[in-house]
Amino acid sequence: MINAVTIGKRTRLTIVIVLIAVFILGAATSMFINQPNDANANPIATPLPAKSSTVTPAPSPTSTPTPTSMPKPASTLPVYAPIAPVSSPQDPSLEGGLNYLSASNRFYQGDSITRNDFEFFKVNNINFVSIRIFWKSFAEDHDNLIKNYNRLLAVADYYNIRVQFDFWTQFGQSAPTPLFLTSTYDIIRNATAKQQWFSFVSEAMNEFKSHDSIESWTMMNEPYINEAADKELFYQCWTEQRELMKSIDSRPVSIRFALGSSPWSGDFDTIEVFKVCDYIAINEYLDPSNTSYSRWGSNWSMFDQCVTDCKTAGKPLIISEFGSDSGDDEAKRVWYEQSLSLFKSEGIRKAYAWAWQTANPEDERFNIAGPPPKPAFYELTSALPSNYFIR
Repeated sequence: MINAVTIGKRTRLTIVIVLIAVFILGAATSMFINQPNDANANPIATPLPAKSSTVTPAPSPTSTPTPTSMPKPASTLPVYAPIAPVSSPQDPSLEGGLNYLSASNRFYQGDSITRNDFEFFKVNNINFVSIRIFWKSFAEDHDNLIKNYNRLLAVADYYNIRVQFDFWTQFGQSAPTPLFLTSTYDIIRNATAKQQWFSFVSEAMNEFKSHDSIESWTMMNEPYINEAADKELFYQCWTEQRELMKSIDSRPVSIRFALGSSPWSGDFDTIEVFKVCDYIAINEYLDPSNTSYSRWGSNWSMFDQCVTDCKTAGKPLIISEFGSDSGDDEAKRVWYEQSLSLFKSEGIRKAYAWAWQTANPEDERFNIAGPPPKPAFYELTSALPSNYFIR
């Protein structure tokens, strides 16, 4: 039988245990509260947060994304909300992408801008970008450029945005060419300049190839024959450059051809181009509503022959540039709608719009960045259903 003394002892013991538990809990809380914080850390130097293995579906068209896993963009940046696509989603076999530009062509922009852009792309089902690098910028601002591109590619890695990495040339123009060259054509005509070009390509690939976001490389942009001997010199250069690039990294390699200066305009030989390109990349700016339209030396018969030849050879074909410089937003949207429909009907797997440029958007007349984003941007997003890109 339990007497009053026993009950009293048990009561006192219970009180002691409770007091000890309260003391321990208070000490633990104090340690947590007094942890240092990094609220004032430099946003550019701050590492990306841990990446979740789960891909969150895009919000409904009427909602605004409120991500909690990423730092908020700076207050001076436009914060975009996804809206309903103008037209219904296309077949998922057509993948929509963007040529992602920097106003300086050096990506000095802070990570907050890139994160804001790439998170917006991801929410709106844009999972592919094409990014160019200028030899001139690499030569003139080497160390900063390496840091800038590594930061940019780290953000692409985080968001699983796939990158076509372009070694940029504009034959006949001086913009991407180092001052120690007399012309971009020195790359193919001058043995010393060609080796310097190869050194640039080699160093850049070795520096950036560790980024999983890179899915392919392009050797040049829009090669153009200016003298009769140039054709064979291009073939020789491409053969050597492909061998070099494949010795560094096994990912696919191509060349960005302007349709009006390509095998299908008669400038280059299809067989020679197919030898050095794992896939064909074409820049085209033809009006999809006008079968007799021509621009920059290109026309629809060239496009049709390109599609036919690639299908016959089993060579993948992508559109590395398309777009409209119309000042009429609705006309530009319709251009996108009809172009995407055409690409889909021809079995083209990927199309990169020209272009998206956040900083100084008015400098690029083909720009669809806005702000707010042009209706053409949302036409592009309709090329993918909301749950397509889950890896």
